[in-house]
Formats: sequence, C-alpha cells, structure tokens
Amino acid sequence: MYARSLALIVIVVLCLGVGVETAKPTDFTGFYTCVGNNPNGSQYALQMRIRPFTAVLSVDQISQAGEVFSGIGYVYQDRLLVAFSAENKPSFIVYVHKKHQLSGIWGMAGLDKIMTEICTPSAAPVLTPKPPLHDHSLEQV
Repeated sequence: MYARSLALIVIVVLCLGVGVETAKPTDFTGFYTCVGNNPNGSQYALQMRIRPFTAVLSVDQISQAGEVFSGIGYVYQDRLLVAFSAENKPSFIVYVHKKHQLSGIWGMAGLDKIMTEICTPSAAPVLTPKPPLHDHSLEQV
C-alpha cells in the first residue's frame, strides 16, 4: 500500500510539470539552507544536500533537531520533484528554480493542505544528524 501511494504521488506531480518544451534541465546539485512552514503553522529550518545518484538525484535534509529525511529526486527543466517518507507517510516536494532560490511546495499522505519551503544555496551543512537507532533485527543469532 505504501509503495502504491508513493508511486501515485510521484506520477501525479510529474504529470503536473510535463510540457512540450525541450529546455536543458536545471542543475540542482549542491548545499542549501531551507525554511518552511509546518502544518500546525510553526516554521522550521533545515539544511539540504542534493547530489547525483545514477539517473536521479539523492536528496538529504537534516533538521535542526538532527532528524534526517532522505529521498530521490527527478529533474524536469526548472523543476525538481523529490519523493521521500516523513512520519512513515509517503511525501513529496516540488521545487522550482527561481532567482537563485528553490521555491518549493510539499505535502504528505493524510495532510489536507500544501505547505511551502524556500531554499537558498549555502556552504556545506553544519548540522549533525542524530545517530541511527541500533537495529537488532539484522543481527545473527
């Protein structure tokens, strides 16, 4: 069910951006500092790294609390679609490259509104991710 929901979100968002233009895709790779709005009205800040990963982009975000959100991105002209999981729910962000910034909208399964995020290019991140929890299920008995 999760995979099907995520695939549906990706297809719908990609279809919104499909056109007949053949412009060269925008290069989104690099480090960014982002600010955005949470569903409850509060603001958040995070750092993001976008790097090439085969035919797609690897997108990693680190919140001020050290939470890590990782996803994959697809570029279409001046748009970047990122699919990821937040709170164990399929989620997406669509960025448009405008005036040396990434202007984004994001949503997640179960959320009845679309939120916004603005990212500006920055130096390498200074936030530290929380250490991952130890997964005992992978240990041999």
